[in-house]
Amino acid sequence: MNSCVELVTRNGGPFRLIDDSGFRKIIDPVLKALNAKRAITAEAVKDRVQEEAKSKREEISQSLKNRLFSLKIDSASRLYRALLGINAQYAENGKLILQPLAMKELYDRHTAEHLTSQVKNTLSRYDLSVTQVYSVTTDNGTNMLKAARLLSETDDEPDASSSDEDDDSGYPEFGYSGSLLDDSEDAECLGLDGADFKFGVRCAAHTLQLAVSDALKDSASNTLVAQCRAHVKKLRVQSAMGLIRKLG
Repeated sequence: MNSCVELVTRNGGPFRLIDDSGFRKIIDPVLKALNAKRAITAEAVKDRVQEEAKSKREEISQSLKNRLFSLKIDSASRLYRALLGINAQYAENGKLILQPLAMKELYDRHTAEHLTSQVKNTLSRYDLSVTQVYSVTTDNGTNMLKAARLLSETDDEPDASSSDEDDDSGYPEFGYSGSLLDDSEDAECLGLDGADFKFGVRCAAHTLQLAVSDALKDSASNTLVAQCRAHVKKLRVQSAMGLIRKLG
């Protein structure tokens, strides 16, 4: 069963694979020889995945309980699908630990309010509070920067979000400066009274990429980059790749 779970999770196989005739010809004789009492079907594997996911959520929830942590948020779009990744990062015994909290598909507009709602819902699923969040690292998109600001202003109450039509621009150049721990009682409890936090943190890699893009805007650099891309595109053709392999 554990191998089947790995097949549909880590290996990315579809659940229907478990019921396919070819796979049944492999697994059924093995189950029969072992006198297995539990049937391995697509539905059974789905149930096991849910159990494993619940167990992992509980494990992460316990590891983050009463602990400050940072959030790392990013989104990507491909083939008409948009995904939002949410990760938690914290220090334990002198080591940085990165825990993925969610990989959510987005169906609505990627407004700051919608992103904030998705993050808060994810934290709630792990029984975590937004007041535990030390910082939020995002790219330089105005919606992401505004989402970080909205999270810094939240009080874990139901959203009183502004309209989706609000302008997402006009925030400080290097992110929002503030803290979720403005409440003196919470700050004192955590021994952070008077601390000054940068809540919104812009991703250094994305910022560097933007700087490099700006530096390459002159015509000479653009021409060189365009030529390199054209050569790479030609080399990616299957016949060219085969020739390169033959040449070692």
